[in-house]
Amino acid sequence: MSVIKLLKTLAKRIPKPKKRQTRDWADVRLNERREGLAEEFLEQHGYSHSDIAGQPNTYTYDLDGKIKAFSEYAKGHKSGTSVKTFNNPTLKSLRDWMGY
Repeated sequence: MSVIKLLKTLAKRIPKPKKRQTRDWADVRLNERREGLAEEFLEQHGYSHSDIAGQPNTYTYDLDGKIKAFSEYAKGHKSGTSVKTFNNPTLKSLRDWMGY
């Protein structure tokens, strides 16, 4: 068998890379900031607006207009609510916080 035929045969056996799946929010650049982005992102992930701070899976606004997202956590025997404050976040920072 010639070297060229051998290379062609081997090339057929090598799996081709899979096409990259489109990511969520493909129409929004990762470094983009826009009004309502954080709220829409949080609501898509099961959060809802609340006027009462500290309830799990809710978000509120502070006096400066920043968004505070409250999440329930459990580590070992400890459980509680954590808070993350966003000030006009990018889509990338929201995705990083969510663990993408």
